[in-house]
Amino acid sequence: MALATAAPAHAQQTGLPVWLVGTWCGELGAVGPRLCDSWAVGEGGTLQNRLRPAEDSGVADDGSTGEIAIEQGRLVMRGGVDGAVKFDFREVSRGPQEVVFENRMDGLVLKFRIVRVGDDLIEDIWIKDRPEPQRTVYHLKK
Repeated sequence: MALATAAPAHAQQTGLPVWLVGTWCGELGAVGPRLCDSWAVGEGGTLQNRLRPAEDSGVADDGSTGEIAIEQGRLVMRGGVDGAVKFDFREVSRGPQEVVFENRMDGLVLKFRIVRVGDDLIEDIWIKDRPEPQRTVYHLKK
């Protein structure tokens, strides 16, 4: 995936969270591997995502991809491992540099909150009814 360093002007008009555009690297949770999460403006009015281990992590690439699109005026994030079922996460709320997605499947609730603070991207993931999220802080790769 070729990455743009900044979102084109037309993409900024779409309502997509173009503040995600770029490559972000960080540790998965408190003890996880180092990952890089790349976002780019894709064709067809979507944001395209590729999550892969950092070169120095020693972890195999599972081919995780995703996209954010707008459906019926709300954001939808689809993601998963290549060749497997993709899961839909629907927008619950959004702000200028924050978006929250949720998926309810078979009684399992997954909730993602993504916030940009300067050159940091904070991702909180809640699984089911756990009171504390798993937090990953990514840093913009320059």
